[in-house]
Amino acid sequence: EPSISRGVGQRVDNFTLRDVTSGELVSLYSFRGKRAGVLVFTGTECPVSNLYLPRLVELARAYKEKGVVVLALNANAHETEAEVAEHARANGLDLPVLKDPGNVVADRLKAERTCEALVLDGKARLRYRGAIDDQYGLGTRKDGPSQNYVAEALDSVLADREVATTSTPVVGC
Repeated sequence: EPSISRGVGQRVDNFTLRDVTSGELVSLYSFRGKRAGVLVFTGTECPVSNLYLPRLVELARAYKEKGVVVLALNANAHETEAEVAEHARANGLDLPVLKDPGNVVADRLKAERTCEALVLDGKARLRYRGAIDDQYGLGTRKDGPSQNYVAEALDSVLADREVATTSTPVVGC
């Protein structure tokens, strides 16, 4: 069983993927100067991932002014760029949705399932890996989250503080 904290504290290598909504190539390091970044692995058919899409949109909007970029990555081999683009539009994802052909980036980042979120600081160091929050579990759901892991990690990074919870298990596909 690999550790849930895999890679935390290490710098994430640059990658370049196509944004299915704009058709443009997007490189991680092109966001130099941003204070933090969030990478979330999504899939069009994962029910848990789909439940989290509105939360992703909210996060992206809430933190945009604070210099945070949020990227969705789709590494599912059986989902085409067209399907992923359509899914992004249908769900109102107004943030870059990147297709990861052959799940090269997902493998490099040791992502294991959809809805896994990675929080990077301004130097592209991985500061948190895991669930977006604790609202949805395996066969469980609460009315709202009691722990907003990604938001808490972002707030710590933006305040130049250590992240208290650096990894959590992820429920998803």
